Amino acid sequence: ALAAGVISSWLSSTVLVNLESFAADLLFRLRGPAGDDSHTVIVAIDDASFTQNGLQWPWPRGYLAEIVSRVSSGNPKAIAIDIFLYEASDPAEDQALGRAIRDAGNVIVVNDISNQSQGGIEIRQLNRPIPEVSEAGATLGLTNFERDRDGVVRQLLAFQSHNDRLYYSWALQAARLYESAADFNVVSPDRVEIGDRIVVLEDQFLRVNYRGGAGAIPSVSAYQVVDGLVDPAQFAGKVVLIGATSESLHDSYPTPFGSQPPMPGVEINANAVETILNGLYIRQSGLLTGAV
Repeated sequence: ALAAGVISSWLSSTVLVNLESFAADLLFRLRGPAGDDSHTVIVAIDDASFTQNGLQWPWPRGYLAEIVSRVSSGNPKAIAIDIFLYEASDPAEDQALGRAIRDAGNVIVVNDISNQSQGGIEIRQLNRPIPEVSEAGATLGLTNFERDRDGVVRQLLAFQSHNDRLYYSWALQAARLYESAADFNVVSPDRVEIGDRIVVLEDQFLRVNYRGGAGAIPSVSAYQVVDGLVDPAQFAGKVVLIGATSESLHDSYPTPFGSQPPMPGVEINANAVETILNGLYIRQSGLLTGAV
């Protein structure tokens, strides 16, 4: 009887979670794409760029440095590089990227916290970019995604602890630089303050209020930036995210707007930044989901 009760309770909770997710996704689709101006722009590592520049992945870091420098010349609020830069490459290339990041002064570089198996023991490890990059950046930003049971990305981990220190997501760091705030005030797992701005969370997770499906965030091809085909002025006052949109790089995910096409990870992060800067947070209660 106890086992039957546990199974019944588990099934009930699973069904309710699935129904709630379905209801939330339906509301997104009924609402449709948001029509307000975007705070973010994506510089896309896309198929067009691979065709035009003829480079293999990973691109030389000197090429990435040129992207950063040209974007920075447009005076954005923040630049975020969604590329793991954990391994050294050609020293001159690494130094060129470090210089470009340091000169920009407002670059977020990616790090993550992962579980590594060593001798049969799981060890939680903080991964950081190479020193030329991490020491030049304004800050680090976690890029860990959390998929729901159905594989859809509806929320992001906003911050987490490692060795008694808190590390923050891309989205929070981008919002902090946008607001020119010195630091975060973590009031609780459900609330973080960035200056006068309140970020509403659910047990450290930010529910992403998507602007729309894949492609809803404005973007330009990386090669267009390097080749001078884009006026840097369009980056003024924006959070600019540099990351992969090409399906060949396998960094795309289903969202509440569907799985065809899936959304690049860099665009999911851009939507998370938009959620914070617009201040329109999603709260779930029973089978109803709404913005607050």
